[in-house]
Amino acid sequence: MTASPARGRFDPRGEVDLALDREAAARLVDRLRAGRGRLPLEAGRDPAPYRTFLQGISVAATPGRRVTLRLDDAEETLAITGDPEYLKVLAENIAELAAPGDRATHLHVDYFPDHFYLEQGSAPTTVHLLPPSADQ
Repeated sequence: MTASPARGRFDPRGEVDLALDREAAARLVDRLRAGRGRLPLEAGRDPAPYRTFLQGISVAATPGRRVTLRLDDAEETLAITGDPEYLKVLAENIAELAAPGDRATHLHVDYFPDHFYLEQGSAPTTVHLLPPSADQ
């Protein structure tokens, strides 16, 4: 059994683009709710207009901290850290995006002053929901 599609790309400015189907989004939500884990990502043919593909997403709870989304260039991963309660807020946003019947196709996870759960300096991230494939 192969895993469902999950891809991530990033560029030199630190922007991240994640493309997940509903199953991959559910796996990420599970890791965020648990406050730990790793989600491997697939590489595609061409990351354009981004620099390269991400190899995975890692999640780690850091009590008392807002959520930070940070690129780890050496590992080519997106590291998501934060207090478990704030990680759950991000998880619920992604779960809502991936909910059957929801008409949204993407979610922007971008810091702004006085953001409720995101730490300043977090990598601007867009989460795209992939349409169901014809063979599923």
